[in-house]
Amino acid sequence: MYFLAVLLALNHLSLRNIHSSPELARVINNVQSLSPDRVYALDVLNVFSHAQDTHERKVLNENEWFGWVQWMRACFRLGTIKEHWKQIHQNQWYDPTFEDFINKQVIAYVEREK
Repeated sequence: MYFLAVLLALNHLSLRNIHSSPELARVINNVQSLSPDRVYALDVLNVFSHAQDTHERKVLNENEWFGWVQWMRACFRLGTIKEHWKQIHQNQWYDPTFEDFINKQVIAYVEREK
């Protein structure tokens, strides 16, 4: 658990550094820079990934998980995160289980609502 907390803190710190100095994005993605909204999308997706992971480990109860899923679906329905996801997940940065969850339980659900 401690290792995961340290990993998340380092990840957040890295994204914060990229946000303040976009040219640092080349270090991890060989791009000239990442826009502030792309950096924020990565941060939000990392939080979503962590939530899904804690649900799989039975840390979140079903009621808490339901709230997370509803929030994720609202973000993908109302915001621009779906467009960021389409580009980001092509790089396969996330766990295949998380990618499958986002594609089948979040995006597919939101698209069926239309």
